[in-house]
Amino acid sequence: MEKRLFRQRLLLALSVCLVINLVNFFASYITLWGMYRDGFLTVVEFNENIITGDFHTTLNYGVVGLFVYLFYITYTVQNLSIEKIVRYRKRKKYLKKQCKYVIEATIPFVLLHEVVSVTFLFVWGNVDILIQHKWILGITFQIIAACTYYLMFYFIYGILAAKIGRNLSLVATALLGALEYYCSFSFLQNVWLPCNEIALMGKLCTGLYSESDCGFALLSLGVCMAVFSCFYFKINGREDILAHEKG
Repeated sequence: MEKRLFRQRLLLALSVCLVINLVNFFASYITLWGMYRDGFLTVVEFNENIITGDFHTTLNYGVVGLFVYLFYITYTVQNLSIEKIVRYRKRKKYLKKQCKYVIEATIPFVLLHEVVSVTFLFVWGNVDILIQHKWILGITFQIIAACTYYLMFYFIYGILAAKIGRNLSLVATALLGALEYYCSFSFLQNVWLPCNEIALMGKLCTGLYSESDCGFALLSLGVCMAVFSCFYFKINGREDILAHEKG
């Protein structure tokens, strides 16, 4: 019953996210497509802009995508009633179960974003040109980076939720993501922040990053996620399970 409810919520949430992604995608590229159609862009320029344009920027992944993800993930996985929660006699067991659901929901959320882009590329882009620019490897790095980044912020949300409640922590986590992005391009340009590594596909395909650079970026994101996950389990492990779920 629990798994069925999770799948129902997952499908509904992904359907809404599909609509959001489509609106976001066409809003990002309608002008680009018009310029290409009218001959103002070459096929190479058009394809380069597809993978480095608004739909694949740090702003889109780290702010817009993060906002959507936070509402998506809280709706999808935090739906267990008190009657179901009491089955998990140990807090750690319950947290591991939640994390399993979070991972299962995060992966399709990230894949959906990339599928929308890939579909557009196969219809209007030039796949051969993109493959020459390491597009397949780039999109692989991109998926892993986005999953890791969003999971990190779920753990941050979970830490805050244990202290200040769900609703307030949801807003606080979203604002934290926006603040991180703002700092990354304003007064902390020379300081490494996790959001600097979330848009890896464009960096690899344009030659800004090498494969080893992308690997190091993923390692850095993985370490950050691991650190916050440790705090998440440690802090939430101390809380009363029912009191936490009510909060």
